[in-house]
Amino acid sequence: YLAAKLEKASAADFNATPDTPSRRIYGEAGLMDSAERAGKPVGALTFQLYGIGVRCIDGILVDQRWRVHHHTVLDVKPRSIFPSDHFGILADLALSE
Repeated sequence: YLAAKLEKASAADFNATPDTPSRRIYGEAGLMDSAERAGKPVGALTFQLYGIGVRCIDGILVDQRWRVHHHTVLDVKPRSIFPSDHFGILADLALSE
């Protein structure tokens, strides 16, 4: 009962693309990709090799109670060094009133 009343959000390295069964289960639980909630296409490449996007395996998932004002993949190279083998994801979220 309590879980039904709580807002849900998850940000993770899912190690799975959005179309795989292990990731689709989140959709069945009522979570959507923050990109989709922001009106952007789902599936931007987040796992990278030397700056070349390879696949989308990271995401921010939210339920319908969240508004997503902005969503972007941070594919920048500060000081000419990639800080990770994953690009970061940034989303501006707010709870619906």
